Amino acid sequence: MSRWEARNQRSRGEYEGISNVSHMRIMEAYYDQAIGVDFARRVEGLRQLIRKKTFDENSSTFGIAGNTFRAYIGYNLPPSEVFREWAQNKTRELFQEDELEFSTQSSFDLWHTELFKSIKEYWESKQERDLSFAHTYKLIDLYLKWLLSNSNCPEKLANSILNFGYCALDSKILSMLNKCLSGALPIRNPTMGDIANQNTYDFCQALIKGFAEKHGGTRILFDFYAWERGGVNKIAG
Repeated sequence: MSRWEARNQRSRGEYEGISNVSHMRIMEAYYDQAIGVDFARRVEGLRQLIRKKTFDENSSTFGIAGNTFRAYIGYNLPPSEVFREWAQNKTRELFQEDELEFSTQSSFDLWHTELFKSIKEYWESKQERDLSFAHTYKLIDLYLKWLLSNSNCPEKLANSILNFGYCALDSKILSMLNKCLSGALPIRNPTMGDIANQNTYDFCQALIKGFAEKHGGTRILFDFYAWERGGVNKIAG
């Protein structure tokens, strides 16, 4: 049993009212059936993306292209440089832990929170300036998606990320989520900046989880799906 498994702490998801079965059934009434069918049809193909990409430590972006960092302004050092330093060190560490795995959402969430704190502290030590809540989670979730795709990612860890990981809540994911809910959310042109706090993050992740699991997938597979060619326009509204 890992140290994350051993801690008796409830996961974020368990605190969310939206994760309650009755609430999720209410949300199901808004699911776009065409997108649901299409997502379910593509799930097995999306699973083939797991642990498929090769890794070159000296040239890797660790899942985040340079254009993402355009929103990270006013820092002493290039944001991409600081992130990649952290990611390189973390990747070396994780690739040596063949037995690291998580069997519950709560244990994964504790590790996810530790990653959040780790990159935030590293960033502040280098930049002498705070990294915003939304930016921090986006870096972590994009990194974990990249890690899951990496052929060198230990299989047990990859399966844990597949089952319990979170979407990077950017405009693409949020727009797809609203489309899956038949436009039920009163938002237009949502962006990462709209993820203002933990409640917003957890609420959106719970909505994605409900839709994805209803149609045989997971949050991470939903992320891959949203970024497929055609994006939010792949199904006519």
